[in-house]
Amino acid sequence: MRFGGDTDEEFQELLLQLEAMMDTAEIPAMLDRLLKTYGLKSIAYLGTCIVERPDNQPYLAVTYSRD
Repeated sequence: MRFGGDTDEEFQELLLQLEAMMDTAEIPAMLDRLLKTYGLKSIAYLGTCIVERPDNQPYLAVTYSRD
């Protein structure tokens, strides 16, 4: 995982961008960006109160490493 002086600010900015997304189709690209930026092997995202989801069901996106 990459660490540095701006890591917390960069991470917070990515989280704010994720929170501001209006289309769930954009989420996989953001998760891929987080994987690459921080050298992660997998990541999970659980979104609640997403307007476009039927009956306000949560949105779950998960990536898995081939390792």
